[in-house]
Amino acid sequence: MGDYDVHKCELFEFTPAAIQCMAAYEFPKASEKCIGLLAVGRENGSIEVYRHTEGGFHCYLKIPGSSDIHLQDLCFYNGRLFSAQLEGVICEYSLTSGSRLYFEESYGGAVWCLAVANGIGKLATGCEDGSLKLFGCSGERLEFEKNMLGQEERILCCSFHPNNKYIASGSINVIRIWHCEKGHSVHRIRLDEGMKENLIWRVKMLSDSTVISGDSKGNICFWDMKNETQSQSFRIHKSGVLALCVSQDESTVYAAGIDPRLVSLNRTAEKTSDTPTPLGMEPSPDPEVTWVKGITRHDHSHDVRALTIVGKYLTSGGVDTRIFVQDTTNLRRVKTKSIAPFPHDNRCHFASDAELVLLQYPRYLDIWRLGATGNTPGTIVDGDRVPLDEPPVKICQIKLQSRNHDDISCSAISINGKWVAYGTCSTFKLLWLNCKDEESEDIAITKIPTPWVNSLIAVSFCPGSKHVVVSAQSSFIYVLNLHSSGRVHLKHVIKPEGPPNPAVKITCNSSYTATLDLTDRIKVYSLDEPDLKCTLPNNTCYPTAFAFKPSSNCLFVAYHDHSVIEYNVEKESYTEWCKQAVKAGFNLALYSGQFSAKAKALHSWKTSPITRISFANAELQKVVFISHEEVYFMPYSTDVFRTAESSHGKDRKRKSPVHSVKKYSAFRHNLLFEFFRNDSSIISVERQWEDISSQLPEALYLKKFAR
Repeated sequence: MGDYDVHKCELFEFTPAAIQCMAAYEFPKASEKCIGLLAVGRENGSIEVYRHTEGGFHCYLKIPGSSDIHLQDLCFYNGRLFSAQLEGVICEYSLTSGSRLYFEESYGGAVWCLAVANGIGKLATGCEDGSLKLFGCSGERLEFEKNMLGQEERILCCSFHPNNKYIASGSINVIRIWHCEKGHSVHRIRLDEGMKENLIWRVKMLSDSTVISGDSKGNICFWDMKNETQSQSFRIHKSGVLALCVSQDESTVYAAGIDPRLVSLNRTAEKTSDTPTPLGMEPSPDPEVTWVKGITRHDHSHDVRALTIVGKYLTSGGVDTRIFVQDTTNLRRVKTKSIAPFPHDNRCHFASDAELVLLQYPRYLDIWRLGATGNTPGTIVDGDRVPLDEPPVKICQIKLQSRNHDDISCSAISINGKWVAYGTCSTFKLLWLNCKDEESEDIAITKIPTPWVNSLIAVSFCPGSKHVVVSAQSSFIYVLNLHSSGRVHLKHVIKPEGPPNPAVKITCNSSYTATLDLTDRIKVYSLDEPDLKCTLPNNTCYPTAFAFKPSSNCLFVAYHDHSVIEYNVEKESYTEWCKQAVKAGFNLALYSGQFSAKAKALHSWKTSPITRISFANAELQKVVFISHEEVYFMPYSTDVFRTAESSHGKDRKRKSPVHSVKKYSAFRHNLLFEFFRNDSSIISVERQWEDISSQLPEALYLKKFAR
């Protein structure tokens, strides 16, 4: 790794929002790159979309939250994503531009739940006024079709029958079955709980017309709709059941809630009777068909609010902000994999010349100046902790205007610390910071008018702080000239061809800017003219980070499977180093053995992608790849691909790679890792998981081991 002074900072008080809801979508024809999608909605109104691949789940889209959005439910229809909100609207999102397309009025007050029919283009919403609303979702926009009235209490949950003729709904002490064509309820089950209210938080309807409910008492009940009676009941949870999920073959039911344990219930027999039930519904299960308790897991520490199945994997999320993934084919033995809630986009930025750190929060920005020590070089022993003579100082805080309800989507600071850019999905702000001197905490902040840009998706300053490149919601890319006096003018506008598809990541050098859009295409444009220089070849994996090698026009790209390429922009071809890397099957995560393109087991998934690429030493002797869990130091040399023979047994020999790539796990949960002071120092901004968990609300107390 070398000798460096490491500045470990815990200045960033990043706290992820709790998971409120989840939705899954599986592509009819799964490709090599993607099997399905997983959408995760959080309490702050933000939505993360993960791609499900053979190598795990990888977040590729983050839709920023808003203070006036309270998500309650999510659902997919034919790859289109919809959300239910307590503001009384249904929202559709664009997965190609990462924006909200439109809001549709519910006509019934707050929307508590969503359900989508199988393949017929119908969406059901449960509303505050006790009605179910049916919308058509096969067109470009939602179209209101039918209002079904039948009760006064709000509808908390709903679920379509697989034949799409009936809908089961749950509210306070009541479960109803609605006929979609007739527009009213045809069955009603009243829960007798005395004087106490029992909230039906979740319902599911099986193809044999069995209705499964989870309520606030901790009961999981199975209902026979033929006789409107309860066939079975389980009191496994100590408190309310907030999430239910049914396997695709309807043989297993998964449940969780305020009591965070995950419980599976298994079906023990198949129905044999074909006796018709009223109103043309499917036959009810025979008494011989029973459900028995299966496996119980304790992965979450707090309330579990959402369960869904993507392929063969069960995903869960809740108040503890983490996503847990479990293999349903071997739930008992396979270890659960967790996806930490650390952001995959950059929330921390560093101005190396001014030694300023920019920290992005949802509603404001903090700018800190690094602390300093009085030690002279050569007086510090390796591994020593050096006390600070001057502590870090917060020099300013930049807040969003109160009338702007959207959260900050992106931000950046120039390398000299003079310029700050930030914005939301509907605004863009450019600030000029004027310090009296380097040691002063008195900063004059000037807002620079930028009438050309009215939204922000991604932004990046060039190394010399002479240009800033901005990606807007319209897919246009703006190149602005920056003057040392604080003046700004528009240099040119890059207008990509094709349908709107804004760039979500940008990196620059002195001559070119490289952009990544949601179709995983990396395009390189010239900074001098609004022309497309080249488009990088497609890869079977998704790019997660890219950066220009200093003093050159070569672009390093890291992919979600931890593979790496280098592309020469001038020659529009792979470099010689890259060709040898591909030939050797080079991979950062699996370099201790040869890389395999086969599907990986759950325990070998890499859930922390490469988020940054940095370069150490002026001679570019090392390329550094940073994730939230590890830091990889790779020598920039073809020697990294050398193999050495190692003997195993008497006559067995094999070739194994030389371990010239060094992996360091000491920098865990780091959100920023960069070199400065002529590459003699490293800054690492970390956020420990223990600090996050200490800020979570108290969990339900469960007695353990007779304590």
